[in-house]
Amino acid sequence: MPLSELDRHLLDRCLRHKAGAWRDFVDRYLGLIYHVIHHVAHSRGITLRPEEAEDISAEIFAAFINDDYKLLRQFRGTSALPIYLTVIARRICVKEVVKRHRQAELGHVTATRAGLNEDSTSEREPIL
Repeated sequence: MPLSELDRHLLDRCLRHKAGAWRDFVDRYLGLIYHVIHHVAHSRGITLRPEEAEDISAEIFAAFINDDYKLLRQFRGTSALPIYLTVIARRICVKEVVKRHRQAELGHVTATRAGLNEDSTSEREPIL
């Protein structure tokens, strides 16, 4: 299926940084991206919390806009845009899901300075 006129116009608007274009792009493809995320997680037997799926979707959309929409600029229009976006989203999602699953299995936790007691006289256990 070739590139639809709607997608061609939306892509052109995004690449020319037209007002509202990115919002329209996200509105159009957010469902597709979430579908890819849930499919990848399900196929690996992993359950994602809603906030994890949201984080992964943000990673995917960030990849689309990095380097002045480099990934979108590389699209040649020989296939449907949703197919192209699905391939990219799946690749990013697999990396993120596997990384997060490994971290969870190993018990890795992210600590922030706000969670540390700044009182130097109290005993502290090092975070490894």
